[in-house]
Amino acid sequence: MRFGLGFLLSLSTLTLIVSCAGEPPQGPVDSQRQSILERVDKAPVIHYFTTSADGEHSVLWRAALDAASSATETVARSRLQLVPHAAGYAPRGAISRSGRMAWLNLPPDRRHGDSAQLWLGGEIVDERALYLQTPMFLGEDLYYLRRSPGPARVGPDGKLLQTLDDFELVRLAPSGAERIVHTESALWFHFVGQSPAAASRLLVLRVRDDGTDLLEFAREGKLIATHFLGTGSVRDVRVNPAQQDRVTYLRSSGGPAGAEVRELALAGHPSTTSGWRQAKVLRANLHGYASPLPLRSGALLLAEGDPFSEPFFAVPLDEVSAGVVLWREDRQNQLTYVLRGPGDRVRRLAPPGDAAQDVSLLRAGL
Repeated sequence: MRFGLGFLLSLSTLTLIVSCAGEPPQGPVDSQRQSILERVDKAPVIHYFTTSADGEHSVLWRAALDAASSATETVARSRLQLVPHAAGYAPRGAISRSGRMAWLNLPPDRRHGDSAQLWLGGEIVDERALYLQTPMFLGEDLYYLRRSPGPARVGPDGKLLQTLDDFELVRLAPSGAERIVHTESALWFHFVGQSPAAASRLLVLRVRDDGTDLLEFAREGKLIATHFLGTGSVRDVRVNPAQQDRVTYLRSSGGPAGAEVRELALAGHPSTTSGWRQAKVLRANLHGYASPLPLRSGALLLAEGDPFSEPFFAVPLDEVSAGVVLWREDRQNQLTYVLRGPGDRVRRLAPPGDAAQDVSLLRAGL
């Protein structure tokens, strides 16, 4: 159960960066990226939830990454809040530059498939949010998704098909004003992110019966380009922080070594098929659980071990600061979340013996 939830969380650890109407014009891309890196590295603080062994409540923590660690090499952390929720459904959250925190919570009386509560500033601001997508901040604007189940579909053979749901991408301003940026019908729809190299483009993944598309939207919601990423399994789609006009993703055609890490340059690929055909293969002959994570240095991390045949399996989740990566490790069915940094330094997010080892990181807004 824990492994399955942790694996699901890793699919949704995606960063949203999008320009907002009414904001001052962005500066040059290089200086913008440098200011982001300097801000993160000078204030290495993270916020995260740990979940109880019974899965029914989570604790929100704040950890200073440059503070002295304990003898057990656990980050120095302080407890902020206790959140009860449905068993097995930890809150998913984000934090803005000013420290405003938001999270999605599935209350104890709700179950899988039900709408979630969106909490912002200690208050419930929406009861219809999609739990399976982490909210995101850009500045002080908050972005999240709603989903409404669509009608049943029947194929030519009379068999039921998977339902196409209706999705709404919602932006919530600091004033509380709500704007629906885009609506879409799909099997699945979720944030990928946005490259500062195209400061007005929002990247969203759309999954349909005929394959997976990466959509580029202008900030007002106009669809600019569609990139076909392939049929079958397409996952771990991420903006490459070293080359921010590109995305990497894992595409699997099945089999024990049928997965590839591909890189797509967004510029010059406006059609629905050319993006797939012109994507560059970075790594081939991989297992479907490879979980690629591109780093600011240009390196590409992959999962370590084998979840089916080895006692150790580790997945890279996010680069929380330059060279410091959050990993989920499973050692002989013992789940831990650790930060691996320069010089092979490893720090845990929960101390040994603490039953609350499951972690959900609050994504930092830009």
